[in-house]
Amino acid sequence: MKKSFLLTIFLFLFVQFYPQTHRDSIDVINYEISLEIDNFRNKQISGNTTLTLVTIFDNATTIKLDLLGFNIEKITVNGKKSNNWTYKNDIIKIFFKKEINTTDTTKITVYYNGSPQEDASWGGFYFSGIDAFNMGVGMSSVPHSFGRAWFPCIDNFTDKASYNYNITTNKKYKAVCGGILTNKTNLNSNQITYHWTQKKEIPTYLASVSVSDYEIIDDVYNGIKQNIPIQIYIYKGKKSAAQKSLINLKSTMAVFEKLFGAYPWDRIGYNEVSFGSGAMEHAENISISKYAFDGSLNNESLIYHELSHSWFGNFVTCKTAQDMWLNEGWASYCESLFFENIYGNEKFRQHNRMRNFEVLHLAHQYDHGYRSVANMELTQTYGKTVYEKGANVIHTLRFYMGDSLFFPAVRYYLQKFAFSTASTKDLKLALEESSGIDLTDFFDFWVYSKGFNFYQIDNFSVVSSGTKYNVTVKINQQISQSDTFANHNKVEIYFMDSSFNTVSKIIDFYGISGKATFTLPFSPQLVMCDLYEHIADATIDKYSFIVNKNNYVFDESFADINVSKITDTAFVRVSCNVIEPDNSEIPGYMFQKNFYWTIESITKGDFKAEIKLYLTRLMDMNFTRLFKPADYILMYRENNRQKWQEINFKLNNDHISTEFKNGQFALAVKTYE
Repeated sequence: MKKSFLLTIFLFLFVQFYPQTHRDSIDVINYEISLEIDNFRNKQISGNTTLTLVTIFDNATTIKLDLLGFNIEKITVNGKKSNNWTYKNDIIKIFFKKEINTTDTTKITVYYNGSPQEDASWGGFYFSGIDAFNMGVGMSSVPHSFGRAWFPCIDNFTDKASYNYNITTNKKYKAVCGGILTNKTNLNSNQITYHWTQKKEIPTYLASVSVSDYEIIDDVYNGIKQNIPIQIYIYKGKKSAAQKSLINLKSTMAVFEKLFGAYPWDRIGYNEVSFGSGAMEHAENISISKYAFDGSLNNESLIYHELSHSWFGNFVTCKTAQDMWLNEGWASYCESLFFENIYGNEKFRQHNRMRNFEVLHLAHQYDHGYRSVANMELTQTYGKTVYEKGANVIHTLRFYMGDSLFFPAVRYYLQKFAFSTASTKDLKLALEESSGIDLTDFFDFWVYSKGFNFYQIDNFSVVSSGTKYNVTVKINQQISQSDTFANHNKVEIYFMDSSFNTVSKIIDFYGISGKATFTLPFSPQLVMCDLYEHIADATIDKYSFIVNKNNYVFDESFADINVSKITDTAFVRVSCNVIEPDNSEIPGYMFQKNFYWTIESITKGDFKAEIKLYLTRLMDMNFTRLFKPADYILMYRENNRQKWQEINFKLNNDHISTEFKNGQFALAVKTYE
C-alpha cells in the first residue's frame, strides 16, 4: 500500500505486542465470506464466514481465530452447532472433545454481526455516505494484517488461502472483491448477491470488498502468457476521467512483465474508494483513493506503486512485518522503474532525486531516528525508511549487481517464493544463487545498518602515454549516522574533457578509500563520482548544460546559478552533501554539521554567474537554535586537500549568494575573534 505521509501521523508510541502462537498453528485452506453489507446508516455488517483448515500440529484440542469486536451469534464445526467456545479479547477459542490431527480437514463457520472497525491510524473497514470498503492493514495495530476487522481468520502475513466471497447489498450498488465475478443472485426486489472466486492464495490483508454505486471500465491486457481482463470500478460520471488517468496502464503492465515475469493473477483490478490517504494493494482489486482518477496523470506513481505489488507483496509476501521493505521498498522503487521506462531517464533521475531528498532530510524525523531498512521495529513498519530508503537500497543494489544480473536475479527470487513468503535473508540468498555474486558486504551496510555513506574524489593525477592518458584516482568514503563503513564499494567515476566528452569507469575498492589507474583517450578536466546518480549515498546532485543568461534552478540541491554573462556552453553540477564537512574542526569556527555544497563545472569563453545557496530546511537544530542568519559566514575551499577559509557573500532572506566558482561551500559561525 501507499499512504500520504502528509495526511498520516504516526501515533505508534505505545503498541501492545500480540502473541503470535495461535497464528502459527493453523493453515487455512479457504475462506468463504458471506456478508450482508447494506446497513450504511448504522455502519453494520452481518453474515458468516466458513474457514476450511488443517492444523500444523497433531493432537490439537483447541483452535483460536482472530475477530475484532463483533457479536457472535453461533459457531458450527463441520456443519454441527458447537457450544464449546469462548470469545474474549478479540480471540475466538473453540474447544474439541476429540483431538484434531494434521490429516484432518475441519470446517468452522462463524455467524456474526456488528460494526467493523477502523485502525486508529490507517486501515480497517470504512463506511461513508457513498461506499463501504476495507483497507487491509492496520498501521497502528499489531499484527498489521487486518482481516480480522471484517471476518474471522488467522491474521498474519504467512498463512495464505483461497477465497470465495458472497456479498449481499442493495440493488443500486455493486459489490467488488478480489478474483473473478462468477455469478449474481437476485434475492428480492431490493437485494442482490455478488459471488466472487479468488483461486490464487493470499494472506488475509490482501482480501477485499468494496460496495458502492459503481460503473465499470472493462478491457483486456494482452499479457506475455495470456490475455488478462482489466476491470476498473469507479464512481458514476468518472469513467472518462479514470480512462485518462490510466492511459499508461497497459504500457506499465508490459514493463513490469518484462522486468519481473508474467503477471501472476487472474484479473487486473482497481476500485475507487472515498479514502483520502493513499491506496491498498488488495490482490486483483486495488482500492485507491478517489483523488487518483481525476483525469490527470498527477497520481501515476500511486497507481503503479500499487500495481507493482502484484509481484512484490502479493505474489511474494514479506515473512514478517520487520521485513516490510520487501513489499514497500520494492513497490516504491517500481515507481522509479515506471518513470524510467514510460517517460525516460530524466524523469527517472528526478524521481530518484526527490526520494533521496526525503530519505536524507526527512526520514529520521518521521521515523524517530535513523534506522536500517531490515529488522524494522513494529512501530515504524510503514515509515519513510521502509518505503523510501528501501527503494534507495534497491536502486543502489541494481547498480552494484548490474542490470544483466540484477533483473534475472529478481525474477528468480519471485519464482522461488511464488505465492509464498520471504525474509530479507531469503532475498539475499536468492539473488546470490542467481547471480553468483556474494552480497554479504552490500547487505551488511545498505540493508542491515542505519545511516548513510558518502563518496568523494580525494585527488587525481594525469600522466600522458603516447596518444593516451593514464589517470590515477583516489576516492574516499565518509559515513553519517552509521556505525560502520561499507566494506565492498563500487563507484562509477566520470571523466569529462573540455568539449564535454565523457568516459565512465568503475572503481572497485574495500573500506574507507581506494585508488585505481585508468587509461583514457583524453586528459580530463573534471573527474566526478556517480554523475548519473546510480548510488543513493548522502548527496543530492544535479547537472545542467547552460547555454544562455538565465536563472538555473538545482532543486533538491538547494541552489540556483544566476548567469549574467555567457559566450559558450557551460557544464555545471551542483551537489548538496548531506554530511558533515570533513576537516572542519577549525579553532574559532563552528560549522553547520549536516550539509555542504560542491560545485563542479567546465566553462568556456566569458562566463559570469552568481551562486545562490538556499538555507531553507537544511539547518541542524543545534545550529539554528544557537545562531541567527546574521551570524552566518560562508566558508570555501577549492577541494578537500585545501583548508577552509572565509569568502565574501551576501545574506538574503532565504539564501546566501556569492560569486560562482568551482569548489566546496559550507556555512559556519565564528565562535571567537
